[in-house]
Amino acid sequence: MNVTLNSRKKLYLLSAFRKRIFLTKLKLMKKIYFSVAFVMSAVLAMAQLPQQPGVAVVNRAERLSISTGADNRVPTDTLGLDIFAPNGTVIQYGLQGGGYILGNNSQMQQGLDIKTFEIAQAFAVSSIAYNVEGAMFFFAAKEAVSSTPAGVDVTVYELGPDVAYGSTSSTTPDAVGPSSASSTASIAFADIDTTFGMPTFVTFPQPTWVSSDFAIGVSIEGTYAGQDTVVLYGDELGDGGGLNFLYHRFGVVGNPLELWYVSSAAFTGPGGEQFDINSSIFAIVATSDVSVGDEAFLDGMQLSQNYPNPANGLVTIDYALEKYQEKATLEVYAANGQLVHKIENKDQKAGKHTVKIDANLFSSGTYFYSLEVNGKRLTKKMLIAK
Repeated sequence: MNVTLNSRKKLYLLSAFRKRIFLTKLKLMKKIYFSVAFVMSAVLAMAQLPQQPGVAVVNRAERLSISTGADNRVPTDTLGLDIFAPNGTVIQYGLQGGGYILGNNSQMQQGLDIKTFEIAQAFAVSSIAYNVEGAMFFFAAKEAVSSTPAGVDVTVYELGPDVAYGSTSSTTPDAVGPSSASSTASIAFADIDTTFGMPTFVTFPQPTWVSSDFAIGVSIEGTYAGQDTVVLYGDELGDGGGLNFLYHRFGVVGNPLELWYVSSAAFTGPGGEQFDINSSIFAIVATSDVSVGDEAFLDGMQLSQNYPNPANGLVTIDYALEKYQEKATLEVYAANGQLVHKIENKDQKAGKHTVKIDANLFSSGTYFYSLEVNGKRLTKKMLIAK
């Protein structure tokens, strides 16, 4: 009798225990379903963001003559300089409400904290294919809040159709935008040079051969974790020439969905003008139609590839000037953008000039040398092997 009662009691307790487990699972499943539904609703809401264009604010405008508005342009080793800031004015664009358009920002829309994760500049390729070996930038500002601030990632992209949102009313991607990624490299936060007029360089581990339009993107996504800030310069409204060659990748921290937008669709000027600008992102390529001895000059200059290359011992670099210049400066930068050597030549006559540099001054590796005349630049890559 006692055995039977004990057995029934055990069965009852076991049944109650199973019921409790079932109810607990049911509650847990309801929570999971609610969480998934919440995330899905957030994803669906974000699929049409930003629906209200951000408004640009001119935080700082400065004169930086790094390109010219000459009509006769030819391909150069530093793509993008021929169209950037034709009037010499560069601008640090803020975003109304806080943050920067070409840097870290935050926009609350439909309950989501939309942030700029990446800025990309496109480049046109006509009849000449390029080997994209690196990139050059002019950074306007950086601020480290965390003790170990994250750097930025730089990526070469192919351009594909129906990748980016062309307007805030678009419900699906309907514009050309950055698609497949190829080479990627990183710039440490400490190596980002914000000294006015000083470029920052990066070299890709593997050059990317491009025969059609492409883009180079600067991802600042990693800086949000430490609340750090990185900002690029842009040029004046209207300098973009209506090409829509500037893109923004938006996202929400912790949310898997990310969207590319044509920047002129995502932002407006301070007075509601079209946000038609270029960023200070430039591609460094191996192929050039401008070399010493050619008839064509770019910004009044010609610059040869160093020889020998790779270099070991004495390195020779030739350059030519279309007319007399008070000064011509040749600067050598390490791959991380650090200036390691500088030569200033004054009273430079029109014609060919030669500079010799002792490669023993440098460690083995990749370097960039840049000829600056009257605020304009030509840049090439140099390899040193010992």
